[in-house]
Amino acid sequence: MDDSLAEYTKNDWKRRSQQIVTNALLLESKTECVDAGFERNLNSIPPGHNGKATSDCVIFETFLSLAKGIQQGTENSIPVVFLTSNRDDYFEGNTRSKHIVEDLENVGAELATGWREAIAKLGL
Repeated sequence: MDDSLAEYTKNDWKRRSQQIVTNALLLESKTECVDAGFERNLNSIPPGHNGKATSDCVIFETFLSLAKGIQQGTENSIPVVFLTSNRDDYFEGNTRSKHIVEDLENVGAELATGWREAIAKLGL
């Protein structure tokens, strides 16, 4: 890759990353999401499983709540993506966990496992 292409690529990724950060939300935990996360982990529903910390489940339940609220607040569906590199908790082998896929579909969201996939799904 020549220097000009490398510089363009670096600047393009920087711009896209800044767009994502600029549009990101800082969330406070809601009691119902914390309760749902504990329940999810207790029943070993991905991303929860026996012996694992509950935090990933609470984060995922918070995301589901947010995504549902976003989709209910718009006339047309907008792209909403849960980005994680944690394939161990969100996949069963090489396939996305059916529980994760169903939960995301129920709120009009998708799973991405990397920035490129997330950017493509968001249409950025």
